[in-house]
Parts: sequence; structure tokens; C-alpha cells
Amino acid sequence: MARNKMSVLQLTFLTALNMMGSGIIMLPAKIADVGMISLLGWAFTIVGVIALTYSFAKCGMLTDRTGGLGGFATYAFGEAGSFLTNLTYAIALLISNVAVAMTSIGYLMECTGIEASPFVGDILITLLLVVSCLVNAGGARLTGLLSATVIWGVFLPVLAFVCAAPFHFDPALFAANWNPDDVTLMSSVSDTVPMLLWCFLGLESACANSDAVDNPQKNVPIAVTLATLGVGFFYVVTTLLIGGIVPNANLVNASAPFAVIFSMMFGSQASAVMTFLMALACAGSLISWQFTASCVFKSTADSGFLPGFFSRVNRFSAPVQGMIVILIVQIILLGVSATPQLFGHFAVLVDLAVVTNVTTYMLCMSSLFVMLAVEEKDLSSLTLSRVLAGLSLVYIFYVFSTFEHVTMTANAVIFFAGMTGYALIAAWRSKKGTGAA
Repeated sequence: MARNKMSVLQLTFLTALNMMGSGIIMLPAKIADVGMISLLGWAFTIVGVIALTYSFAKCGMLTDRTGGLGGFATYAFGEAGSFLTNLTYAIALLISNVAVAMTSIGYLMECTGIEASPFVGDILITLLLVVSCLVNAGGARLTGLLSATVIWGVFLPVLAFVCAAPFHFDPALFAANWNPDDVTLMSSVSDTVPMLLWCFLGLESACANSDAVDNPQKNVPIAVTLATLGVGFFYVVTTLLIGGIVPNANLVNASAPFAVIFSMMFGSQASAVMTFLMALACAGSLISWQFTASCVFKSTADSGFLPGFFSRVNRFSAPVQGMIVILIVQIILLGVSATPQLFGHFAVLVDLAVVTNVTTYMLCMSSLFVMLAVEEKDLSSLTLSRVLAGLSLVYIFYVFSTFEHVTMTANAVIFFAGMTGYALIAAWRSKKGTGAA
């Protein structure tokens, strides 16, 4: 079979694009909703994300088990843990990818000046989801190459903004934007933690794509670490500068907040170009996320817990049949969750995507303690690894506490339904194994 693997550089770009593709370009709207006091939440978030990054990198270094994130969970929870991990992660991707597609279309409509009805917007989002499926049919190498190319659609506008923003920065405006609603420090942190963590979702995607990269034990930790550090730097600097350039009221509920920022700084024509580049990068992010989702479904099917068509691949080693099923489910989700206000729709999907993603993180981080006991040979790093895995869990449980009860209820239903589904499938497999009809 022809070799069709990503390089470590491609995997790093894919991971960074997964994080930045939609996270940074919708971030100003959420920050403006709370105020610049939410910057304090970055300190808390970055500590938690660094702990998670190190822990996921450690997982990649210690084991070569297949199955992506589910392979990590087998150490503590066995086959059931692998199934639940991949299930919750797959559902998180199904939800979040719809939000990513919405972001891309919102920016595209902004840069072209199109004012479309919610129905037309949903049609455009559906078309983008279809295009992502067609591109991913070309396999891992094509997806990695595309990710390494379109990520510049985010990097270049953000880099231009970071270089030019200090000349537009107004300390008085920053002070006015600091805490307009007079919220408490803890309230500002809890209000922004889900969105801040959304910006980093993707740090684990290198691990989820470990089966599609050369030498995963070496290359996965490198990709995770480089991508997270680079993206984190841009997030903090960008957020800091925005507070002194644009009034909060101009960004709240904006479907393309950076278009507002670029218009004020560079004029309408330059803003249209930069906004288009961001829309393109977000579309590229969708493609890489859709590829990741198909890999998760495939690994679960390979274990016998999903129908076999999720495992079937074309001549480019792409699980096309599974991609089509994912696409159909997302179109249904888009229709069911449609609302007139794009940002409100986006915020609901973000909360649901983050809470299911964090459930996946919890299972992996818990399993890391067992993995360390079984696989770690370097005793000098054992204590540090355990401390950071513990810190990751503390951060995860705090994130859980920030969600509204409706979001947590939905997450609980998904998790318990997964447990029930596992039991039913395991019972069927046991009966089939005995030769019963």
C-alpha cells in the first residue's frame, strides 16, 4: 500500500490550525461581552492548558497503542474507557465542527458584504461541510498539506494586527473596556473559561491523529508542544491589544469581530482581504477537524464498536463512508439548532462542544496515572508527570463547575447513553462469540 503519512511539521500545522482556525477569530466577541477583566482568566487557562499539553505529550511518548485518545484510556478503563473516550470526543467534534463552519461563513459573508437570511446561511454552511468531505477523501497527506498552507490565512492577518496595533492602542479606551459591567474577578473568569478553553481545543488532535503520522511516539509530543506554545502567545497578545483599539459594544454579538477591528485600523478594502483570509483559514480548520473526526470514528469501528463502514477506506486510506455519515448527522444538527442570531447559536454550540471535549480529557488524564506506573522508565520525570496530570484534573473539574446546568445535563445524558450503548454492544458481541444467532 502506498505510504500516506503526515510529517511532524504538517502535524504541528494541523494541530495549530485546529486551535486557531475558529478560536481566535471569534474570541474578541466573547471577551467584549465580559470586558478586558477576562484577561485574568488567561493566566488560569494557560496554566491548565500547559499541564494538559505536557500530559498529552507524555501520553504520546509512553505508548504506541492505536485508537488515538481511546488508546490512552484503555490503561485505566479498558475497552469500555476507550469506547467512551472516543464516543464523547467524536460527539464533541460533530458539534464543534458545525460551529467552525458557521464561523467561516460568517466571516465570508462579512468580507463580501452579503446579508443572508438564516436559511441561506445554513445552506452555505452545509455546502462548506460538503466541500470539506470531498477534500478529505484525498487522504491524510492532502489534509496535512492543505492545513500547512491555509493556516497562513490566520497567521498573516493576526501578525499584521499585532505589528500595527500598538500604534492604534488607546490606554483610556482599554481602561473603559476593562470592566464595564462591574463583574467580580471570579465571575469574569468563570464566564470566559469555556470560550478560552475552546480556543485551545485541538491540542489533543495530534494524539487523535497519531495513526496518520510517522513515528508517533516522537513526533506527537513535538507537534503538541510547539503548536500550543505558539498559539498561546498569539492569543494573549491579541486579546491585550484589542482592548485598547475597539469599544466592547462594537464587538459584542459580531459574527466577524476581526472584520470590525480591521476596518477601524486598515480601512474597508484591506479589512475585506484580511477577513477573506481568515474565512479561508477557518474553512481549512474545518477540513482538518473533519478529518480528525473521521479518524476517531474509524478507530472506534476498528475496535468493533461501530458499524464496519466507518472503517472502510478508499485508495487514499480515507474513511469516506464514515465521512458521509458524519456529514449527514451534522446537517441534521445544523437544522435542529438553527437560530436567527449567529453568535448566540455559536455560543451554545461552543459550550456543548467544550463540555464533551473536557469529558474526554478527564478520561485520558485519569488514565495517565496508570500509564506512568506501567510504562514510565525515567524515574526522574515521574513526579513532575504526576503533578501535572493532577493539575490537569483540577483544571478540568473547575471547568465543569463553570457550565450551566442545562449544558452539564446534556453532557451527562451523552455519557450515560454511551455507557448503556457499550453494555448493549458488549452483550451482543459476547453472544455472537458463543455462536448464538
